[in-house]
Amino acid sequence: FVPPTAQILGGTSFCTGQSPTLTNAIAGGTWKSSNTGVATINANTGQITTVSAGSTIITYTTACGGVST
Repeated sequence: FVPPTAQILGGTSFCTGQSPTLTNAIAGGTWKSSNTGVATINANTGQITTVSAGSTIITYTTACGGVST
């Protein structure tokens, strides 16, 4: 059984040059960006660095394997 994760908080749309930080109520997970040409994300802190215009999927995976996008 993989418990669900909490909702990702912190926004859904950002301008190039912004560096917001996303959060999740379940601590200890890791963050990942599907398109690092658009935005990178610090795997531990959730801080995004926007790189260019476009779309990416940000994923948060808990230590137990639960995933939020």
